[in-house]
Amino acid sequence: MIQIGQKTIQIWLVRHGQTEGNKLQILQGQDDGQLSALGIKQAEALGKRIKKENFDVVYVSDLARTKQTFELIQKHHTKQMMPNFEPLLREKHAGQSLAMPKKLAAEQGVDIREFKPDQGESWIDVNNRAQQMLQLIIQRCSDLKQNNITVLLVTHGGFIMEFMNQINYMINKKQPVYNNCALNCSITIVKYILPKGEVKIVTQNDASHIQKL
Repeated sequence: MIQIGQKTIQIWLVRHGQTEGNKLQILQGQDDGQLSALGIKQAEALGKRIKKENFDVVYVSDLARTKQTFELIQKHHTKQMMPNFEPLLREKHAGQSLAMPKKLAAEQGVDIREFKPDQGESWIDVNNRAQQMLQLIIQRCSDLKQNNITVLLVTHGGFIMEFMNQINYMINKKQPVYNNCALNCSITIVKYILPKGEVKIVTQNDASHIQKL
């Protein structure tokens, strides 16, 4: 949760369900993707897990796999939510190459975070988008009357990694790392308080609701 004089914003980041591409270990980037049978079950389980949470603001990546995940969350939610489809939440653009970026970066002698494939993005670019998204959330929430605000982001593993890199830098100046580990339909919660600028990680990569699937 974030507080602006004093507002507390609780930001929930959830990753989409497993896709056919995830199942085949295919790099999807900003291709739409479709949920697999397991991914649908994961999104249903996530929806049931958070069905009673009161989300004041909802942002969803505008790619098909996140939209589909949100629809399954909404199916179980006790309230009708109004999503904002936001390109800033997209996965890292993989560019034109079908090769894995780690391999290409190593061949070119470039750090994985700095490597930018042809017509694609670097992880630094995604980190910049994460910073922009955080500022968008702050601006949006500062216009709301209530002091306790909960925001839902339905997004992608790479974006979650860079958002948390930004949060960890704000907390302890920890430099960004390449650790793309967010599980499908996992929950990460960050509390952000304004005007103090206090940031706290409440939970990270919680996938307990899908463990038995």
